[in-house]
Amino acid sequence: MSKNFFKDGIWQGSGLLQLSMFEEKLPLTAKFIVSLDHFDSEEIHFTAEYKVSGYSETLINFYHLKEFYKKSFHCTFENDTWGIVDGIGFVERDYIGIEYRKNHAGFLGYESFQFLDDGSFILSSEFVTNSELRSELTVTMSKKPALLSSWKD
Repeated sequence: MSKNFFKDGIWQGSGLLQLSMFEEKLPLTAKFIVSLDHFDSEEIHFTAEYKVSGYSETLINFYHLKEFYKKSFHCTFENDTWGIVDGIGFVERDYIGIEYRKNHAGFLGYESFQFLDDGSFILSSEFVTNSELRSELTVTMSKKPALLSSWKD
């Protein structure tokens, strides 16, 4: 199942975000755009966009996956909050896990993609800093059947 994630396409879904500075969980929508680099088929790029209810800004994460081995890969993750962070990913039949460390900044994080029998997946992530700022995210995503150009915000 996880191999289906590594193909061009759009995933969309919704979920909840918990930030350590707020008591309530915040609803959000998410869109992942997966793109194979057609100049180098050994790399995968995807963008994750999160729109949190009540906030005007969209949080955008950029991912660059490369150096694929039998069950692992290298991942570079970037956004305006955390900057650039490197991680190691692990792939199983129905699961992808990525662990991030930015030791000099006191940053730790993980993301897990649990693939379900219906073709959707559940993304769970948690990030924490040495100042105890923590974010937890759970999103259920499914593949959007339409072409990229037909996406309407």
